[in-house]
Amino acid sequence: MTQPHPMMDASRSNDPVDPDTPKTPSGLLDPSDAVPATRPGWTEPVPITFTGTGSEYFRIWIVNLLLMLVTAGIYYPWAKARRLRYFHANTRIGEHAFSFHGEGRSMVRGFIVMAVLLLAVSFSGELSPAVGLLATLLLVAAAPMLLRLSLQFRMTQTRWRGLRFSFDGTLREAWRAAALMLLFGGAIMANPLLKLWATGSPWPPLVMLSVGLDIAVLCLLPLLPLAHRKLLAYRQGHIRHAGERSSFSAPLLPFYAPIFKALVLSLVVGMLTLATSSPWLLVPLGLVTWLLSMAIWQAGIQNVVWSNTRLPQVELHSRLASEQLALRYAANAIGMVFTLGLYWPFAAIATARLRLSAVSVSFGPDFEQAMAEPVRAVDDARGDAAADLAGFDLGL
Repeated sequence: MTQPHPMMDASRSNDPVDPDTPKTPSGLLDPSDAVPATRPGWTEPVPITFTGTGSEYFRIWIVNLLLMLVTAGIYYPWAKARRLRYFHANTRIGEHAFSFHGEGRSMVRGFIVMAVLLLAVSFSGELSPAVGLLATLLLVAAAPMLLRLSLQFRMTQTRWRGLRFSFDGTLREAWRAAALMLLFGGAIMANPLLKLWATGSPWPPLVMLSVGLDIAVLCLLPLLPLAHRKLLAYRQGHIRHAGERSSFSAPLLPFYAPIFKALVLSLVVGMLTLATSSPWLLVPLGLVTWLLSMAIWQAGIQNVVWSNTRLPQVELHSRLASEQLALRYAANAIGMVFTLGLYWPFAAIATARLRLSAVSVSFGPDFEQAMAEPVRAVDDARGDAAADLAGFDLGL
């Protein structure tokens, strides 16, 4: 029989505990519905729980929104810091919550740097297509550095049981991980400027280069899941918590499988729509297909990423059902429509609870003695702002 792990002893935590929460003898949340332990000496899988509520987060969200409107967006870094602190503080493994210690004044520097870079790229294109092309390529070339800074900042500002995480990926590794995505993104961003440049120039090689970029984008499109896996391997394989370093060993096929399922679903729905010859069905079926496709893809990626991320004394298991995620997205969409967007914080809380509750954690017998190495904070948020402005969040 698996023995309770000493790391979860309630007497060692300062976190408040809900007295109505069911406990096992070790003080853990009841893991009976989680994935069974597979190795002797390890704890039973402990589900990650999220204790935030929509009403609590609504108050934070509405204040953030009003202050951002009043300050013309300048308050955004402080708003983001408040949001991260709330979500981290309400994410728990057993009786221990995460915490985020990043400050708005640190994150505002990154926000300013990224705003200046993006404005420079935008206005340089107005001056000259050649200058805009050069600025775009310089921004793309800086992406690996910003990615690394983002991960360093986010990890070192995140703590669990009082010990902070860190990220030890190098800049060279970031370049290797981002190479395919940089080629794809750079080609898409540079091609319009190159076409504009070629329109006003009689130099034939410019036209040939523009056509070559079109072909490159088509050739790189099937490699996007591979590029995505490389980026995730860089992120997931360099996380440290105290003295332990993570590893990532996900196969490539599961990154293609959700996309294939979503494409098949879209094809079937498209054929049904054409067969009915009813234009009234086009919009609702299109929305349903989009929600299902997003749910299939996101659930599949979450499961493969976190189930293949581990530390020497920590194993994670993710069992997120795409059907549940699709229903949640549908409910979120309906709520947003009928409340004119005011349902957003409730949707964010419900989605976070669903996705986090699908993840469980097992701890090895030597976990306690591995939690001793101090980690230095990296107070640099330039890359963190870049990650948000680019449309993806690198938080846990």
